[in-house]
Amino acid sequence: GDRVELHIQRGETYMVMGDYERAEKDARSGLKEDPRSFAALWLLSRSLIGSRRPREALAAAESMELLAASSAERAVALTQESIAVGALGDQHRAKILLKQAVETNQNEIYTLQNMIPSLLRDGHFDEALRLEDRWLAAAKPGPQRARAYAQRAQTRLSLGDTAGAHGYLAKAFGE
Repeated sequence: GDRVELHIQRGETYMVMGDYERAEKDARSGLKEDPRSFAALWLLSRSLIGSRRPREALAAAESMELLAASSAERAVALTQESIAVGALGDQHRAKILLKQAVETNQNEIYTLQNMIPSLLRDGHFDEALRLEDRWLAAAKPGPQRARAYAQRAQTRLSLGDTAGAHGYLAKAFGE
């Protein structure tokens, strides 16, 4: 209900501020109101990652996957599991989970944001560009699209295209 949403909104603000302890407290308060709140579990998992408690974050992400009511939610849950598994040091499993997330829903922005840097690190530039195109198409005008343009600028730099990177940064700041 409304109280759950209030806890989540305040917790998200704490996340932006880097106050992971308070974000966790709000996530747990939201879960007391509604133990099946996907958004509260997502906030909890991310706050635990921020607090460097990846095992607990993984447990929350696995609960998210069980509650996922759509392909988009399942992709978010798998992405969050990937982040937690990566924080535990299992990069191979983290990559597998991210690939599963993209296969589950190819337009989920949170998944794309996390998959692209992994592809770039591994030298899969064509695939990264393809996913960035999806991100740009799925992103709403404003901050979402600005982040997608900023990512494209980083990719262009990785490819040695400084002029292209400047063009995408200009688009990012124009959003």
